[in-house]
Amino acid sequence: MATVLLNLMIVAILLSALVILGTRWLRVYIHAYAFQSLTLSLLTGLLAVQTGHGVLYAVAVLTYLVRGLIVPLILLRVTKNPVMEQEMNLFLKVPSSLLIGISLVICAYLVSLRLLGRQGNPFVIGAVAVALALVLIGFFVLSCRSQAVTHVLALLIVENGIFLGSVVLAPGMPLIVELVVLFDILVTVIAMSVMVQIMAIRLGTTSAAELQRLTG
Repeated sequence: MATVLLNLMIVAILLSALVILGTRWLRVYIHAYAFQSLTLSLLTGLLAVQTGHGVLYAVAVLTYLVRGLIVPLILLRVTKNPVMEQEMNLFLKVPSSLLIGISLVICAYLVSLRLLGRQGNPFVIGAVAVALALVLIGFFVLSCRSQAVTHVLALLIVENGIFLGSVVLAPGMPLIVELVVLFDILVTVIAMSVMVQIMAIRLGTTSAAELQRLTG
């Protein structure tokens, strides 16, 4: 039963990343990221029960609070500005983005199968595949979307992928490492939120392409 729940959570985490490729509304991006992070916290808690690593209980709670609640609330507050409701200029249309995203998932699974196939644990192979897929999708979002808030979320998705891989492959990681990472995430999101709000007020846009044009 626990294995079935873990596999369902892995699938949910992957689908939440694909949702971002399937829409242009920033609030949907943020809700998808919040769902992804909350699912990650539940998965971490379940792994704590299965593996007996007590540190994972604290990591699950911190993940729930910071990634699942505080960061999404900060980003939702930022996107109240009308200029940040949706992506206006997509470098790739939604169907093309989804097709490429699915291709990245397939590539991630094949790589994971190649690296971990001998281990024979389907959950570990699937979890590592999804972790790698999150990293690839995050970098893809960075390259195909223009909003500064979207770029912040893309980096957070990459970090979620790294976190998922570390929890599955090294569940006994020190708590201090996770504390440092979460603090870094929080500071980065707050700083980027302030910058995005300044862009919206002074430039009337939050497009990263506009920043590149201003810097030459």
